[in-house]
Amino acid sequence: MPIQFRCTSCGKLLQTGDDTAGQQAQCPACGNVMAIPGAPAAPSGDVAVPPALPSPLAGDAADPAAQAAYLHAWAASRVAAPAMAIIILGLLTIVLQVFAVIVNILHVSIAAAFGRNAGMIPLLDGGLAQIPFVAISIVAAIVITIGGMRMKNLENYGLCMTAAILLLIPCCGPCCGTLGIPVGIWALVTLSDNMVRAAFRS
Repeated sequence: MPIQFRCTSCGKLLQTGDDTAGQQAQCPACGNVMAIPGAPAAPSGDVAVPPALPSPLAGDAADPAAQAAYLHAWAASRVAAPAMAIIILGLLTIVLQVFAVIVNILHVSIAAAFGRNAGMIPLLDGGLAQIPFVAISIVAAIVITIGGMRMKNLENYGLCMTAAILLLIPCCGPCCGTLGIPVGIWALVTLSDNMVRAAFRS
């Protein structure tokens, strides 16, 4: 493809073969001597395409700081969605389980006030016997929520993996695992990516 360029003195549009790149040329209009550009000029009206970001798999010649920044940005975009899903499920579980604690405490009071008639309210079944299990679920939900926040910031890989695994346990997630299990699997698959793991270490 011919190389097109303009004279640096008079602005005349010049053209030469691509095998002359880097050589000296004299403008036929004004006699100015200049270096021939090393690549063809972009055709008029075309939009130049910006260079692609450096690949994290580039060779040793690449700038280490730029490579680390690229890897961090890439991994952050990869984990953003599952991390946000983990945070939402963790907070939802905390709210539901705190509500369950309040309901079960009220069950004792209602049972004392109305005796056998308290059993007519199915929502309040369980009583104080359910509180230890609910407390465990709240602690697990707190760990899940913090793990999601750390995952979003590419921090503490071990805690992020723990949060994802806890979501696979039905009693630790909302709706008996219906929501937690698929999100946990999604997070585990994302965290298992070699480049994502490398971003946590960088």
